[in-house]
Amino acid sequence: MPRWIVLTVKAIAAAILAAGWSVLTLALLCRLAGEYGAPVWPLFWPATLLGAIAYAMLFLTLGTLFRHGTLIALAYWFFLEVIFGNIPGIIKRVSIAFYVRCIVYDDSGDLRLGPATRVARETFLPVSDDLAKTVLVVSTLGLLAASVILFSRREYRELG
Repeated sequence: MPRWIVLTVKAIAAAILAAGWSVLTLALLCRLAGEYGAPVWPLFWPATLLGAIAYAMLFLTLGTLFRHGTLIALAYWFFLEVIFGNIPGIIKRVSIAFYVRCIVYDDSGDLRLGPATRVARETFLPVSDDLAKTVLVVSTLGLLAASVILFSRREYRELG
């Protein structure tokens, strides 16, 4: 069996698991919130679904690229996602969480979710809902392609 098929099936399984777990957890939380959770469900499920799949592909790519991919993925999340994702300006656009937030903020309608103050809105610099979804889908597919190429060409050896 070609290696690219092995990784593609693994990626599909990881995406289904991550997306299913995330969306079902969100559904349960919205259900438990009762009348307050009902209006939130349609706002959050698309962002949750796309974000979970994008993170799954990112972590799969890091696992394919580095020997200790889990540690690298945790370092990525703590540094790039948390720190860079909250820095004013455009550097936050390397963060998956930024695009997930843009989807939620753009779709929030009457709930008016998003940065509260004028300064916070000016430093957040959101992108449109459609652009955020496009970036997440394209980056997910790009990360999957990078993983497949890396896994197909790389020789993995036990070093211990």
